[in-house]
Amino acid sequence: MTEDMRSIVGAELTLAPPDAPMLAALLGLLHETGVAPDELPSGIELLTELQLVQGLCAATPAGAIAHLHRVCTQERGAARITLDHVHGQQAAKEAFTQLQADLEDWRHGRLPWAEVTSSFLLFGPPGTGKTHLASALAGSARLPLVKTSYSDCQKAGHQGDMLRELNAAADRAISQTPAVFFLDEIDSFFSRNTPSNGYILGVVNGLLTLLDRLNATPGVIVMAATNYPQRVDPAILRSGRLDRHISVGPLDRTGVRAALLADLPEGLLSDPELCLLADQLAGRVGADIASLIRDARTRARRAGNGLSAQHVKAAADRISPQPEPDLQRRIAIHEAGHLLAGHIFGLPAPTQAQITSRNGHVAMQCFDVLTQKRIFSQIRVDLGGYAAEQVVFGAPCNGSGGDIESDLARATFRAQQAELSYGFGETLSWQPSTTDIERLSARQRARIEQQLQQALKETKQALQTHRADLERIAEVLIRERELDRNRIAELLREVAVAEPSSVPRKAPGRNSHGLGGSATDDCNGPE
Repeated sequence: MTEDMRSIVGAELTLAPPDAPMLAALLGLLHETGVAPDELPSGIELLTELQLVQGLCAATPAGAIAHLHRVCTQERGAARITLDHVHGQQAAKEAFTQLQADLEDWRHGRLPWAEVTSSFLLFGPPGTGKTHLASALAGSARLPLVKTSYSDCQKAGHQGDMLRELNAAADRAISQTPAVFFLDEIDSFFSRNTPSNGYILGVVNGLLTLLDRLNATPGVIVMAATNYPQRVDPAILRSGRLDRHISVGPLDRTGVRAALLADLPEGLLSDPELCLLADQLAGRVGADIASLIRDARTRARRAGNGLSAQHVKAAADRISPQPEPDLQRRIAIHEAGHLLAGHIFGLPAPTQAQITSRNGHVAMQCFDVLTQKRIFSQIRVDLGGYAAEQVVFGAPCNGSGGDIESDLARATFRAQQAELSYGFGETLSWQPSTTDIERLSARQRARIEQQLQQALKETKQALQTHRADLERIAEVLIRERELDRNRIAELLREVAVAEPSSVPRKAPGRNSHGLGGSATDDCNGPE
């Protein structure tokens, strides 16, 4: 309903979804005969409008009842992805389970739509199951799912064609209310804060208007997905457009076990075998586990016999080879360096730490406000893994570098923010922190490098002082693989440190501040 039409409506009534007593009464009125509710099948409330209308159009009550039994049986037998098929991703499952309950209350008039959290951003690496989660929610709630993406819309043509395609998808969701509207690749719309042209500005503004329209429509659940949340325009991410931001990450050991148990025959793997595979595959994404199981079944067919544990182990070794002990120790030392550096330089304890057969991860708490002390401490945490490898092994491996999510990239970007955008540098003249480093002046690049070198020097000295603690925490990581907030706090409680000096020494002539796996900021959304 348009806003003009809504303004002349005197009252809005929310009708409960049809059930057996309601349909029995309708059939009785249509055919002028009594129809008992217990003559009708269970599951009527989950049928679509078209399925119900076909039943009401039947020539006789018996024909209507037979039709309803047939479609309900078909629906029960149809393969449908639900939240029960989602393994790991506890935050998403909890949010969507609550949404299901709220949706049911809204359908029965017990909850106004304005009180339902109905818009979500799913962010995380490729292959973690963001699209799968949208399908699972739609399947569990028995809602139609309308999916589109930047690529789908852009194929329609120029700006006007693209926006027309985007709005057509939104219209499909609104016409099928209640429904799930899923927009993938939302980072491809870019941020208006980055250099762009009028085409991009027009498309992003059109998207903002569309999100407002969808969120103003009771019954429409809005979901967007991205691999790169930092690239999304802040206006898209704000409350009222995408209220809840949920990280969808790789599987932990519990998630791997659940995925294997759900998709393999019962009893195929013993508990010790499951534990070993969980250690081996932790950190992989759901798509990897699905590929592993397909490979194992292919190996069994090729061998001409039934699926066995050996087929599963061989497929697991192809995806994630058994780690060398020396590599596992290096990964553990690297992640312990992040943990210990954060504690020494005064940051709150991380929320999680994990090592896998290939890498590791430490989730640091993030801050809404960054002081000079905090950002320089964060840079030392970023360099903690690199410094720890230098302390223990004499030199680092390539685990701290690589792509834009690496430790070195993160530390460089923070130093660049401090120098150019936050007023912690040599001048107060603002520059975007996204400026390519090669476009900075030689003096600016030298200052950023100076801050990084000073931070590495101090971090290395601190970890050398606490080498025994570094080794102790690494051994715990090797043994336990995953540490939660409480376990991390317990380990760090034993580390006695003096009050850190997080404001680095002055550089000549000015007030200067120095500033592997990976240490990332654990936020409810992009920082």
